[in-house]
Amino acid sequence: MEINTYLKQDHYLISISGDIDSDKLIYLNNNLDKCLEVSTPAILIDCNHLTHVCVAGLRSLLRYQKLFQNQNKVIVLFGLQPKLEAVFFETGLDRFISLASSYNQALNLIRRN
Repeated sequence: MEINTYLKQDHYLISISGDIDSDKLIYLNNNLDKCLEVSTPAILIDCNHLTHVCVAGLRSLLRYQKLFQNQNKVIVLFGLQPKLEAVFFETGLDRFISLASSYNQALNLIRRN
């Protein structure tokens, strides 16, 4: 797994490549912790190159969504591969974490709020 982060004017962008498994989850959590420390109102996660998310990774994303919500921050995942997107819809996680098909659509979502 590779994670790159970028602090933009009105959002924090996290780009993930590879698998999020229980061994590598700490790296994602560390990056999400940084998002809690900045005043940026939105976190966008680029999932275009994400190939797998373990159950613990899904729980972690849900946990951080609640933490961000408590700080009036929005989290949006974009570019999910169809099989990963299906997991979000089948489990109902899409009701808690916003999904977008592209970076531009994700930007539109955060800028409407």
